[in-house]
Amino acid sequence: MSMNLIRVCTEDSARLTGLLYRSDKTRNRTGILPIHGTNGNFYSNVVGFIAPELADCGYTALAMNLRNHDHLFATSRFEDCLLDLKAGIARLRDEGCDRIVLIGHSLGCTEAVFYLAQTHDPSVAALVLMGAHLDLRGDTWRFFTATNPDNPKGAYERMLTQCRRWIAEGKREQLVVFPQGAPDPSLNLPIRWGAQSAASFVSYRSPESACNASAWIGHAKVPILFAAHPIANTGARPEFSEALCRLARSSPKAEVRIIPGADHFYNNVEAKTVGIVAAWIEEMGLAE
Repeated sequence: MSMNLIRVCTEDSARLTGLLYRSDKTRNRTGILPIHGTNGNFYSNVVGFIAPELADCGYTALAMNLRNHDHLFATSRFEDCLLDLKAGIARLRDEGCDRIVLIGHSLGCTEAVFYLAQTHDPSVAALVLMGAHLDLRGDTWRFFTATNPDNPKGAYERMLTQCRRWIAEGKREQLVVFPQGAPDPSLNLPIRWGAQSAASFVSYRSPESACNASAWIGHAKVPILFAAHPIANTGARPEFSEALCRLARSSPKAEVRIIPGADHFYNNVEAKTVGIVAAWIEEMGLAE
């Protein structure tokens, strides 16, 4: 397998760094584009292991930063994922891949279904959604239970009001800090804190935000695998994948497979996870 550090340029001239993996085996027509989650990047967590391992199975895979990678998430805008994913798919098509499998992780799941609903891109042949959120926008108020258990929705609404006020005053990049995620209380995990600019908070977490997988999943007309984790150590839960699967009414085949022992980042079950995903892609007739 070969590995090359590349730059992908979007229509609006954003330059995105990535690793392009090419298999040493007979390469087939299917390209793999994994999409990282919040504060993620092309070389760690799910994207970091699934791209090279699937390339080793015979696919061309592009592990790519979106413009909201790492600390840049704090000032990013949700809708920009459309341009980033379009550019990544175009790069794989330049490699001769006329069928693309999008593999979203966490926030990347929402970005993947949003992209497909907005573009109806015929080159996307299948979706794999790992650690999906049902409605990240609508669930944000629940995160405030960790700090304001008596009125989490009120705490969320006060922050949203403050963000809107700053935007109106021209302070779009003023940062707010808030609890990020709502893990299973039985795990006794510490509060995870996040930071976003006022404009970014509104873009991802306001009632009018498009960051809502449940609003878009019904538009997906391709096979979908929900590779869910049973350990809810972040705000994503296996029941979210099950709910999205029920909403995927336009998909010719949508199914949930629970990865035993997996947490949100699939730590210590990487080989098992890749095996399940690779077998499903082959089942969908995309390994030729």
